[in-house]
Amino acid sequence: MGGVVKRIASMLVGLTAVFVVGCSGQQNRAQLPPPTTAPESAIASPTDPPATMPPTSTAEKVIPESGTPPTESVYLEVDADDVVPVVASAVVGSPVRIVITTEIERKFRLKSDGTELSGTAVAFEFVADDERVYEIVDVATGDVVVSLESIFD
Repeated sequence: MGGVVKRIASMLVGLTAVFVVGCSGQQNRAQLPPPTTAPESAIASPTDPPATMPPTSTAEKVIPESGTPPTESVYLEVDADDVVPVVASAVVGSPVRIVITTEIERKFRLKSDGTELSGTAVAFEFVADDERVYEIVDVATGDVVVSLESIFD
């Protein structure tokens, strides 16, 4: 039982020391100058990515000449072997790049202008220049592989 009394006495001495140091710290804090504030541009929130991280998005902002609104490019990767067609949208005026891959060579057509491309990996590039639906179809089956609707923002 003497060991328990020694432990309690040692804990009381430790708590008293912490209390005394804590109280003396309050006096020292009052003598410190007030903290300065940093300009908002120098403050980063915890959710801000570090400035050294590379971008992870495939959309990019194109800054045109003054007087013209900026556009975002659209990039789609499509597996034509999937049964379900890809449905997407773009803002009118946006550059579009659609890459279609398949295991066997196939021919695809962009119905809006009749462009046909064949292969196991093809890339259609165009500008969604007006409000409509752009469809890419498998020429052999007539199945729609991609349906891209361009809309005004």
